[in-house]
Amino acid sequence: MKKFTLLLLVIFIFLLSGCSSLFVEEKEEVAVTTLANPWKTYESLDSAASELSFSVHIPDFSPTWVPVSYSVMDSSLLEVVFSSDTDGQFTFRMSATDDEISGDYNTYELVSNVTVNGAWITEYSLQEGTIKAASWMYEGHAYYLLFDNSQSEESFLKIVGDFVDLNKTYPY
Repeated sequence: MKKFTLLLLVIFIFLLSGCSSLFVEEKEEVAVTTLANPWKTYESLDSAASELSFSVHIPDFSPTWVPVSYSVMDSSLLEVVFSSDTDGQFTFRMSATDDEISGDYNTYELVSNVTVNGAWITEYSLQEGTIKAASWMYEGHAYYLLFDNSQSEESFLKIVGDFVDLNKTYPY
């Protein structure tokens, strides 16, 4: 009888071990592909500019607007983000190309063209009297400004004018 009980116990253990896969969840491995971030960040304008194939000049808007980040993509596109305690942020982009460099996929209600300090500027607005973004070309370089918060036309044109004037002053 002991042998029979022992035999039943062995069979029972054998059956349980064979059914253990019913109680254990198997994890399937999933291949994950990530894309490399094309942007490289830098601590200063000088270090970012050293990676570019063109000269860079940005106005000093302090204390109202302060640059908070500098990034470069493929040694051909500069992005500088400015921040203000009261007005949010704006992004400035510059490239030695005539390509579309905005990265802005918003639809704007109002699009108009103005001349600012001799440069032909395209303004993008969500409502009359304010401006959200602007783009322009000058001597083979593309420029783009995008504000988080729409700005008054006067304030916006002053900032655009400062970029235009500074980049006319310094040759590339």
